[in-house]
Amino acid sequence: MGEKVEKVLVDGEEFFGDDPTIATQNIQSKVVEKVQVFDKKSDQAQFTGFDDGQEQKTINLKLKDNMNRGEFGKVELGGGLYDRWQNQAMVNSFKNKRQISVYGLMSSNGKTGLGWEDKNTYTGDGGGGMQMDEDGGFMWNMSSDDDDVDWGGRNNTPEGITKAWVGGAHYANKWNEGKHHINTNYSFGRINKTKKETSYRENILPSGKYYTIDTSSSYSSRNTHRISGKYTWMIDSSLTLIYNLNSRIGFNESISNNNTNNQSFTEVPINNSNRAIENNSTTTRVTNTITANKKFKKRDVLPH
Repeated sequence: MGEKVEKVLVDGEEFFGDDPTIATQNIQSKVVEKVQVFDKKSDQAQFTGFDDGQEQKTINLKLKDNMNRGEFGKVELGGGLYDRWQNQAMVNSFKNKRQISVYGLMSSNGKTGLGWEDKNTYTGDGGGGMQMDEDGGFMWNMSSDDDDVDWGGRNNTPEGITKAWVGGAHYANKWNEGKHHINTNYSFGRINKTKKETSYRENILPSGKYYTIDTSSSYSSRNTHRISGKYTWMIDSSLTLIYNLNSRIGFNESISNNNTNNQSFTEVPINNSNRAIENNSTTTRVTNTITANKKFKKRDVLPH
């Protein structure tokens, strides 16, 4: 009716994230029993019973009995000259409330992660693209604090050669009539970057001229493991407990070498200098949060 649909549910549940096209592009019409259209209130409004005015036009696909199951995925392979390649494979499996995803990527052409569309489809997390953050870890976001990687998973700096290996898995399930809900993600990322530069400079002075030759090489490697999870327990209609876990460990290594050679016009050495720098670091972060939502009984108001 000319209104934008913001969410598509399958049997009343989100289908691998909140991208509405995932369900419409991966579920065949012959398994759909009925289509329901309604204005979905916010989670807070549904819990408290107070309308906060936030609604989303929603379609719910009610599937036929024993039809809420299946698999979908994709495989991409590519290669070229000069050690250039990009390969990725992703697969999803769902059965009733259970959703499982596995994905992997390897490239040497600057692609460093999943774009937000693939990430929505194959990880069940609707926040955005997977990219490297400021500590060398991968996070799900629509913006990046790292100048090397944008939200679409593409290396923005053209200098050097970047090779990436990215993988992960996703699991979500509900049981006991939806009272228990778990959503977990594991991701691994390794990005190696190498760069070599050489510059020649001619210096002209009253006493003559000489040449300066600068050569430099650098290598950096970032390795990150990340585990995140969310567990929701609806104890009863008025009390819900939510536990969130975010953990990450990262290993960073960088090596750089610089050489400066000054020589006369006749290639007689004047001076030479070398500088080498090596850095290694390990970062660990674990965050645990517990939230309790309690809905109290409505207090009766006596008339004046």
